[in-house]
Amino acid sequence: MADPNFLQHVVGLLQSAASGAGTHKGALDELNNMKQNPEFYRYCAALLADASFEVHVRQLAGLQIKNGVRNPSCNSVLEVRQNTMQALADQSNLVRNVACSIISTALSNSMWDPRATVNEILNGLQSGS
Repeated sequence: MADPNFLQHVVGLLQSAASGAGTHKGALDELNNMKQNPEFYRYCAALLADASFEVHVRQLAGLQIKNGVRNPSCNSVLEVRQNTMQALADQSNLVRNVACSIISTALSNSMWDPRATVNEILNGLQSGS
């Protein structure tokens, strides 16, 4: 990860946006601005796959990917697809569920090739990851 400070900033924004507290609106506005930058989705993908972060934060990061998967800024990030596939084998049911949701959304919106996606899932199952 290139910038641990930016990663922590993204974590804070995700938590603030989900909290409904006084900082909620400002965090939502900043998140909406960041969604035009592929780096935002790269960091969300890193959070999704990193078991050292709280499951709730990882789930929130995954939901940002799911909701942005039709956005070229998200769909162009290789780590989004790679880390989503990795998250399918996560210990947390919540993380696995959000990974499935990302895949479902990407496929139903024709953003990912179905055959390649199925092959990646099968390869992950066969390798035990």
